[in-house]
Amino acid sequence: RFAVHRINTQCELNEERCNDFRQPFRQHKALWMNDIETELRKFVESATPESRAAAPAEGQPQGSQGQSAHKDHVDVMVGGVLTTPPPNLQLFDEKIAQYKRIQEEIIALPTSVDKGWLRIDSRPVKDALKNAAGKWMYAHTHFLERRVTTSVGELMSFFQTVMQGLNEEVDADDNEKLLVAMTHMRDVRRRESTIDQSWEPLRGKVNLLRKYNIHVDEKLQEQLENAPFKWEEVKKTAINAREALGQLQALQADKIKEEVEEFVQRMEDFTALFREQAPFKYNVGIEAAYQSLDEWHLKLIEIEEEASHLQGQEELFDLTVHTFKDLKQCRAELKLLKLAWDHVALVTEIFASYRSTLWKDVDVDSMLEETKKVLKEIKALPKQLSKWDVHQRLVAEMNTMMVDLPLVQDLRDDAMRERHWKKLMRETHKTFHMDDKFVLEHLLACELYKFQDICTDITEQARQEVKIDLALNKIQNIWGNLVLEYEPFRQTGVSILIMPGDVYESLDDHESQLQTMMGNRFMGFFETQIMDWKTKLAKTRSVIDIWMEVQRAWCSLESIF
Repeated sequence: RFAVHRINTQCELNEERCNDFRQPFRQHKALWMNDIETELRKFVESATPESRAAAPAEGQPQGSQGQSAHKDHVDVMVGGVLTTPPPNLQLFDEKIAQYKRIQEEIIALPTSVDKGWLRIDSRPVKDALKNAAGKWMYAHTHFLERRVTTSVGELMSFFQTVMQGLNEEVDADDNEKLLVAMTHMRDVRRRESTIDQSWEPLRGKVNLLRKYNIHVDEKLQEQLENAPFKWEEVKKTAINAREALGQLQALQADKIKEEVEEFVQRMEDFTALFREQAPFKYNVGIEAAYQSLDEWHLKLIEIEEEASHLQGQEELFDLTVHTFKDLKQCRAELKLLKLAWDHVALVTEIFASYRSTLWKDVDVDSMLEETKKVLKEIKALPKQLSKWDVHQRLVAEMNTMMVDLPLVQDLRDDAMRERHWKKLMRETHKTFHMDDKFVLEHLLACELYKFQDICTDITEQARQEVKIDLALNKIQNIWGNLVLEYEPFRQTGVSILIMPGDVYESLDDHESQLQTMMGNRFMGFFETQIMDWKTKLAKTRSVIDIWMEVQRAWCSLESIF
């Protein structure tokens, strides 16, 4: 037993020593647990200035078409131009140095060690960790290398394309070549500021790569050294081409101005027609409205493409670029109309489900809650909608339902009887039948919102009549159970009436209740019963009073005889 205990103790001690030996290795667990691509993406985003990451740099194309993300998720090309802003090189330097330091720490870890009776060979683990740290370093340096290669390659391609395009001779009647030349001059003008500021960041990347012994292709370095001089040559060529094409440019500019003037007139006619024919009216109907919206959407796309083409022409020839605000307003209004009709369709669908609900299944509370929620959403829509008939009528329909539903709730009172429904039909001039197939639509067809006071009066009448009916039934039940009691008078063998205190108490109470009922304006239906009971109780009181008076006189005279 002692030997077993000693073995266990030694094993536990060795396990503890092994765990201590393992700890320096586990400090670097992020090397194998984290994903390199994901972490690099996060680092690049954090190392990129937000003000420049939010949008393409000044002077670069702004279009959204033609974008494609690089497979390594960091480079974005727009129109063949690298638009991702350069990251902070100091942060990259610190990051790469961190992984290099980690790699050195791993190399310094012990290779072989004896822990008690156990010898540990850590070479496989060290090699794996060292290779992992190398992969992290490579991911960051390769990112910079690829950025330099991509940027310089794109610049060289751009310079070559511009030079070739501007060195071609343009004939007076060759508008196509003129447009190509003007496009090149526009691109140079757009990118001048960005390219002028790009040389230092590119050189900084190359120097950082050299610092960590990353080989940079000699041809690439040569291109980078010569690129600023090549760029100056491109700018001079663009200036010379601008002067050479000045006359042709002026002639083409005049044509473009005429085209723009003609387009502006057509745009005004288009806008007027849109305001006249677009589905701003509620009575257009949902189906016709959506069809009209689709048609106007296609028309707008067509005229917007024409406007965009003219704007591009104006920019090419250094003309004032028109904004065509009317088209933008039409597009904005078309979107708002779509939003308005979406809500009309939603409300129509919801209310249709309400109207088709059987009377016994109507849940006014949930309907009212949903209606309030939708109404709140509609009121939160852009204020511009409020001046359009489709929105005004929609809000009116919602408000109508907000009035109708509480009235429906009142009319669902258990006190409602057939006579009350008939009165409602007379007042609203509508007819319906309260049977198993009765649905909410039949009641809403009465346009309850127009008869709010009448509906309230009918439901109040029903409730008051129930109270009167219950009171009359109670009176009848009480009098059906009241009895007169007798007792023998002395030795005469004659029974006399015992003073009926409970009868007099009931008479006082019920006569007071009946008098109150007579003052109720809703007592009409029960007037005959009330008057009948008043008469009965009055006669009962009179008979008992006379009876008791005669009985007292007889009792006082009986001893004489």
